[in-house]
Amino acid sequence: MTTWTRETSEARLSELAPKIARSLGEGWRREHNKNLDVTHYIALTHGEHERIVLHVAYPYGRVEISGSLSHLRDARGETPYYRSEDNPKITATRSKSPEQIAADITRRVLPGYRAVLEAVLDRIAKANAHLSATAATAAKVAEAIGAEPGKDGLVDFYRSAAFPEDSGSAKCSGDRVALNLVDLDVAEARALLAELKSCRGK
Repeated sequence: MTTWTRETSEARLSELAPKIARSLGEGWRREHNKNLDVTHYIALTHGEHERIVLHVAYPYGRVEISGSLSHLRDARGETPYYRSEDNPKITATRSKSPEQIAADITRRVLPGYRAVLEAVLDRIAKANAHLSATAATAAKVAEAIGAEPGKDGLVDFYRSAAFPEDSGSAKCSGDRVALNLVDLDVAEARALLAELKSCRGK
């Protein structure tokens, strides 16, 4: 009879993982973690994005199973928001075979996980497209005044070729630009507003 401790639970997890991967079907494999100190969980991967994590659970001998999304990041290095309750989590008892655990994953984890995964990947694509558009807009604004685009779409007027002594700025977001203007006299303000009115066809 097995005495269940953290060590025996980790040994069982290591033994189960490749068998569960095979039972899940073609393309599933055990991820080999480069951090050898991490022995309390093992990930199974499929394709480019799918990642199911097996954790040692308490009472020892049980296995907690959930889909992983933390490895998915946008161009800023951030994982988009998702509701954790939409990502299923189950626990396999000590008596379950690898085949039974794989069947539970297929039936109870993968459908919900894949729906959340699809939504997260969509948000990442949209976030990256927005970041690219912001960078392109900032580059155009900076070029227009002889400045360097800054971080997060900010273009500072100070030390630009056009406004070397002014403290204004332009904040770019996607294809839009919000101007934080310097102090203007009446004539400058009227001229600027007239130009804006003309650009908008009014």
